[in-house]
Amino acid sequence: MSQDRIMNRITLIFPVLCFWLCWPALASDFKIYNVYRALNLGGSEPIPEKDYYINEGTSQGIQEGMVLKVMRKMTLYDLSNEQFYQDILFQIALIKVIHSEPGTSIARLEKTLPPEQTPSISPRVIMIGDIVEFQ
Repeated sequence: MSQDRIMNRITLIFPVLCFWLCWPALASDFKIYNVYRALNLGGSEPIPEKDYYINEGTSQGIQEGMVLKVMRKMTLYDLSNEQFYQDILFQIALIKVIHSEPGTSIARLEKTLPPEQTPSISPRVIMIGDIVEFQ
């Protein structure tokens, strides 16, 4: 086989192979996987802030100081036909990254969107499973 033919085949196969290998990372959502708050022992100490742990870090482009959107996925159910209708995704808050390393980050609440700007949800807080996106 000539060298040109080999290069043509590599040129055709390489993009397909890259897409196939990268697809799981492209298809998966980055999520809040843990929420931590230190114990408040009372007294005059302020209430400790919550830390939100995210399954994305410096290897995905997250840096300290970045502000990220927190999204909630909500499943809609058609009651008249008694079946699944669709999933909707809407923003509920902004978080600011305080620490980042490859594969994981820690963030704190920057701002919660007011009830007038979000659908009715309960609880009205960031929770495990919420989706995180670049702003």
